Amino acid sequence: MHRYSKLLFILTTFSFFSVAFAQEQAILTTYPSDTLQANPTTQLSGTLHTTPISHPSVTTVVEPTCLTTDSLIRFAKRYLGKPYHYRPNPSIRFDCSGFSSYVYDHFGFKLKRSSAEQATQFGKIERTELKPGDLVFFSGRRVNKRVGHVGIVVNAHENGKFEFIHSSNQSGIVISHSDEYYYARRYISAGRVIDQVNTTTEADSTQHALEGALASTTQTQAINTQPEPPSVVYHHVRKGDTLYSIAKKHGITVSTLKKQNKLTGDKIMPGQKLVINLS
Repeated sequence: MHRYSKLLFILTTFSFFSVAFAQEQAILTTYPSDTLQANPTTQLSGTLHTTPISHPSVTTVVEPTCLTTDSLIRFAKRYLGKPYHYRPNPSIRFDCSGFSSYVYDHFGFKLKRSSAEQATQFGKIERTELKPGDLVFFSGRRVNKRVGHVGIVVNAHENGKFEFIHSSNQSGIVISHSDEYYYARRYISAGRVIDQVNTTTEADSTQHALEGALASTTQTQAINTQPEPPSVVYHHVRKGDTLYSIAKKHGITVSTLKKQNKLTGDKIMPGQKLVINLS
């Protein structure tokens, strides 16, 4: 009986060392010796512990904002309904030239500060050649040939008529029509910014875009945290206008137009200001 106990003890001890040896070999197979040496905190007994592998930091490349007429107009329309002298940040206020400068600056292109300076910054173009994104210039309160107001063309027609978005001291950021009596009498000239951009070298364009993207990063972040204002257009009734013609022009129904302006009848008067909510 004593002999069998001794034999059982020897077999148990041998089995224990065999299992331990097999576990160590499995660990060495899974984690080669150079890995274990590179991680001196690794332990073979119990649970395997390895030091975390550090990864090189990844640099995010921010590409400059691309300038297209669609993106330009879409960005400008975000401010429809904002008041004259609205401040998107403490250093900028939206008078007419402040607004056009801000819109183009968002895409990395610098316009001069005043409307008169912007009128001389780019070559003049004919009204029949207008395209969205062009700048249109008008005289100020007095009808003369001295530039005092600027807007950005939203839609242009072959007959020289156009709609433009601008900062009006009476209505704020609005879209107006070139046929409106006030602006029809004061139109002076137009200039094209985007063609001027396209004639620069690729290196210059990239440099301008990068500078603009970096300069407007803070402004863009602040803007993106605000809800986009609804697309509101003000229509000034002219002689011969009807609710049907106004609704058709802006792509809405007569009933919608009447509801937006709380009209109970179909009668409108020249000079009357109607709200067109396109949202």
